[in-house]
Amino acid sequence: RFNKTLLSSEDVNLGPRTHMVLFVQTECSPHLYLVDAGGGTIGLVRPIPVCDGAVVQGASVPEEHRVVRTRSRTDVASSFTGCDPTEDWQLEMRCGTHMPEWRVLFTFSSHPVDSSAIESASQVLLGPQGDASFQTNIFCVKYFRLYSSAPARGESNPSSERSESSGDLGRLVLTGNKATRRIGDTCQVLAIIDTDLERRAILKEIFGVKIDDS
Repeated sequence: RFNKTLLSSEDVNLGPRTHMVLFVQTECSPHLYLVDAGGGTIGLVRPIPVCDGAVVQGASVPEEHRVVRTRSRTDVASSFTGCDPTEDWQLEMRCGTHMPEWRVLFTFSSHPVDSSAIESASQVLLGPQGDASFQTNIFCVKYFRLYSSAPARGESNPSSERSESSGDLGRLVLTGNKATRRIGDTCQVLAIIDTDLERRAILKEIFGVKIDDS
């Protein structure tokens, strides 16, 4: 369950259980890993062990994510999911001057759910009690690699010697009426959008998303 006040307050205000994550285990490690492919503008970009206190780097320094074991609690309101209501873990994040202290991103349970629970959660999101931001806004996130040294002036493509990735990622984000470029705890506004026509142009030019006008 996402913390709806993550960016605005240190208080925790959990929404309904509508976010889906994956648990992955491989032959290479005894650990169970949390993978969040739909984390949006501030979510995980790397697998993190489901171990109390485990920390991984976010998209780029100083962004970090941490898994914390919490006391079990029962959420009667989210019983529509049909799964075990015990949520005994939470994912936290911090990000330099933007968010210097750890804050709860979402809580979760390691109990698996079936397809009917996922369908129920989708119906809640789309219904009158769902998250209005998903019903009225277009979200788009595109990641790009950061390199240890910039290409020489005039080079459209860096040479192999200079193109080694640092492992860090930047984000291009479209949400609401803004398109931004985010690296670590810095955010650059690329465009302010006033019309749907401008939004279509931004999606094509910046995010590479082509919309069929027909």
